[in-house]
Amino acid sequence: MPDAKILATTVTPNASGAIVELQISDAPLDAEVWAIRLNLSVQIPDFDLPLLAHLQREAMRIADKALDALTRAIEREVLQTSHNVSPAVKK
Repeated sequence: MPDAKILATTVTPNASGAIVELQISDAPLDAEVWAIRLNLSVQIPDFDLPLLAHLQREAMRIADKALDALTRAIEREVLQTSHNVSPAVKK
C-alpha cells in the first residue's frame, strides 16, 4: 500500500456546512510518478469550531462510505459474470 498523505486541503463554507476538498497522494502534487492520487470533494455538515483535522476526517469518513458501497456493487457485478473479483496481475 502506498504511503499517501493529505497534501492540500480547501474548505469552502456554504449554507449546508462546507465543501472539503482534499488532494491525497504518495508523491508531491507536481510529481510525474506516483502510485496513488485522490482528489476528493465532499459536502460535510456544519460543525461548531472544528479543527482542520476534524473536517479532513469527516470528509474521508463520508468518502470511505461511498467508496465502500461502490466497491461492493462492483464486486457483485463482477461475481455475476462468474469471474474472480480480483484479476490476476500480469507478469
